[in-house]
Amino acid sequence: MGFLVCNIQPLEGNRVRLKRVRRLALGGPQGCFARHLPGMARNENGQWTLTAEELMRLDGLGVDDSSRVFFELASGSKPDRSLLQLIKVSGRTASLVTDALFYFKALGPVELEGDSSHGDFIVQDWQDQKHCYEQIRLEGGFAGGNWAWREPPQPLGASVFLPEGGSGQ
Repeated sequence: MGFLVCNIQPLEGNRVRLKRVRRLALGGPQGCFARHLPGMARNENGQWTLTAEELMRLDGLGVDDSSRVFFELASGSKPDRSLLQLIKVSGRTASLVTDALFYFKALGPVELEGDSSHGDFIVQDWQDQKHCYEQIRLEGGFAGGNWAWREPPQPLGASVFLPEGGSGQ
């Protein structure tokens, strides 16, 4: 489970192979957010927005037209996988916390290629993606912190899914 950089390889029909390149650490004391957000956010009154491409560049990766960032959701020991394609993340950084709103596109159905749980992914309906938003809080900001993930400060958590081209109204 976590953020992955994958290269997209078109297959026949509306299918693609997502070839794993490497993990992308956003949280944690050595993650991309801890290394870059305090300086970026301080210049913009705490507010910031980063696209998936900008995150890959900040992490020292070369970016081409086939590179994308995904969040992998595993369902325990089952081979079933779900992937969310990261489009951008926006947020606000304060002294000890950072609130982030992730904008994803949900992919499906997703299969693992081969027997290994670390194999490449095959996505059946590549063009049929739904919009998805997730709010997450990190324990880190201008004054430091461990940049660990935690629940946002609202009483109810929710994911919002919108059809492609939907306005959300």
